[in-house]
Amino acid sequence: MPFKQPDKDEYLGNIWGWKVSYLSLAFIIILFIIMVARTLYLKKHPEHRVAQPETIEIIK
Repeated sequence: MPFKQPDKDEYLGNIWGWKVSYLSLAFIIILFIIMVARTLYLKKHPEHRVAQPETIEIIK
């Protein structure tokens, strides 16, 4: 027999509240801004994308 909620109970919604939802949204937006800024920076300075071949040491 499945559990039946009484009719007087209301839906409580998000148990963590909107505070955590907004913090998660802020975290996602901050990471997106960092990603875009880094992409724009590397387009202007492609020399920082990879190490220069003459600076790589080969161990024999």
